[in-house]
Amino acid sequence: LLEIPSEVGNLIHLIHLDLGYNTHLKELPESLCNLRELESLIVEGCTNLARLPQGIHKLVNLKHLNVDGTDSLKQFPQGLAHLTRLVALEKFLPCDGSRLGWLKNLNRLSGKMELELEIRRHDSVAAVVEDAREAELWKKMHVHELRLNFHGESSSVWIDVLDALKPHPNLQHLTIYNYNASRLPGWIASPHNQVTSISLRYCESLSTLPPLGKLPLLETLHIHGLSELDFVGREFLGITTTTTTTSSSPSLKKLTFSFCSKWKEWEDITAEEEHSEVAASLLIMPCLKELEITFCNGLRRLPHRLLRK
Repeated sequence: LLEIPSEVGNLIHLIHLDLGYNTHLKELPESLCNLRELESLIVEGCTNLARLPQGIHKLVNLKHLNVDGTDSLKQFPQGLAHLTRLVALEKFLPCDGSRLGWLKNLNRLSGKMELELEIRRHDSVAAVVEDAREAELWKKMHVHELRLNFHGESSSVWIDVLDALKPHPNLQHLTIYNYNASRLPGWIASPHNQVTSISLRYCESLSTLPPLGKLPLLETLHIHGLSELDFVGREFLGITTTTTTTSSSPSLKKLTFSFCSKWKEWEDITAEEEHSEVAASLLIMPCLKELEITFCNGLRRLPHRLLRK
């Protein structure tokens, strides 16, 4: 299809409209917003679609909006904020006037959510952080998979933005892509999280890792393309000199490090610590089945004593 005729607005009893993979489609008619009974609108794979109708707020019964694979779509209409029955919105791009804060009242969202995040030179730092906070991701208790794609130069403001995007503890899968700040916020390693998989990819300014060993249900951890990471301390596994827990990374089954070119040391415990009373009862990664380290050519040795635990 090259275009959708305005007469589509006459189909007032339509519940499901699938326009997926019409790659020549550039826009949708405003008359589409007359479909008050519409529950599902799919424009997945419409690679040339540039905008959604401004009157989208009229689609009060809309539950599913699939815009995946719409690379030309650079702006969402503000009316999206009024679609409080929306259950599925897999991708959101807060740019060119669109705001993360429009997600505030969309607390029925469930399943997978992908956010594209960008800071441009003329953006107010305080406004960007506040916009992220207004999204209130921590109230989206049915979102189980979250992917955050950052765009822009390295900046300390990313720490505040990511901190403001704290998800609900029910989240199970977290992917952070192109995050260019030196550290991650504390919520990521909270033992209250129910996350089972974390992937940190191309976070090129990240020089330290949080204590992910504190996550009780984490089963899969991928660390990829952290070009500034040069040292992994025992804190990464949640081990400190005052450790009182009996298990570190208790559910972890797969741990992958790849393309961490500056990584030189994975801190081991000392011989004295290995035979101490605390260490004697401490289990480290007791469920680990796969340990993969590739293209980390600077790493000199593995922490043998620690891995024996």
